[in-house]
Amino acid sequence: TNWQTVAAGHEHTVAIKSEGTLWSWGYNSYGELGDGTTIMRNSPVRIGSATDWQVVTAGYNHAVAIKSDGTLWAWGLNNNGQVGDGTTLNKSIP
Repeated sequence: TNWQTVAAGHEHTVAIKSEGTLWSWGYNSYGELGDGTTIMRNSPVRIGSATDWQVVTAGYNHAVAIKSDGTLWAWGLNNNGQVGDGTTLNKSIP
């Protein structure tokens, strides 16, 4: 499977494969990989079961992505509200 897009954050990477699946790997102390854990991953791990991811970008310890329906998703470190959900709680899933 080919990779459609990739983005490197501070110490983690997020990517979308050509079939629209979301993957991530690297540092994960704040849930920035989006796999529901805070376990570091040394190789790509699939995030959820969705196949409609279009764009992804990585921040310092968080990530933001857009699905094909135009919805915006964010996860990871949220100490300054970077996830955009009105809280300052870290999120470990999109």
